[in-house]
Amino acid sequence: TRLLNRRAFFYKSAEVMRENPDKKFAILVMDIANFKMLNEFCSHQAGDDILVYIADIYRDYWKRSLTVVSHFRADIFAMLTPFESKEDLIEIAMDIHNRIDAFKLPYKVLASVGICIASSPDMATSNMFDYASIAKQSIKGKFYAKYAFFDDKMYRNMLVEKQIENNIVNALESGQLQAFIQPNVDMRTKEIVGGEALVRWLHPTEGIISPGRFIPVLEKNIQIL
Repeated sequence: TRLLNRRAFFYKSAEVMRENPDKKFAILVMDIANFKMLNEFCSHQAGDDILVYIADIYRDYWKRSLTVVSHFRADIFAMLTPFESKEDLIEIAMDIHNRIDAFKLPYKVLASVGICIASSPDMATSNMFDYASIAKQSIKGKFYAKYAFFDDKMYRNMLVEKQIENNIVNALESGQLQAFIQPNVDMRTKEIVGGEALVRWLHPTEGIISPGRFIPVLEKNIQIL
């Protein structure tokens, strides 16, 4: 695609932000839902063709002042851009989405764009990329959602997930995860005919943590299948 790689993107983006502290910057991260299926359904050549097409879209933006673009890997592209208002960023996200949508394929291509606005000129571009990726993941594959901004709620959820990841091994080793049996009762005879095993995290400071809070995090991070 002849765009910057990951390392060059982070270096150049940090340099641009550092040299222009009076400007507001954001990173937009884009990928395509089920890109592997596109390769299988339409052929790998079709997948390569659309990546080159997307690279040309990003190359158009590269011509803008203080804009940096990158092809990270596979279908993941990133852009650092200055902006005046969030509407400017929405306009870019929608332009990328619409131009990709116009690419002629028998397979519906759904592009998702995550956006992270820099909180300061020295904010780490790698963190901005990660936060934009989290925003992107929140809408990936949703037909009605084209873009999402990283916000405080996503940040809080990220911290909770990281805390669960950090504490789960100790919880297992110290017996904080315990199984409870919920009986199945035959309403005609009132006899117990079976049971359902339910796990609960008995946290020493937070009390009982339901599986609805920690199991999705472990599944997401492939700690359980």
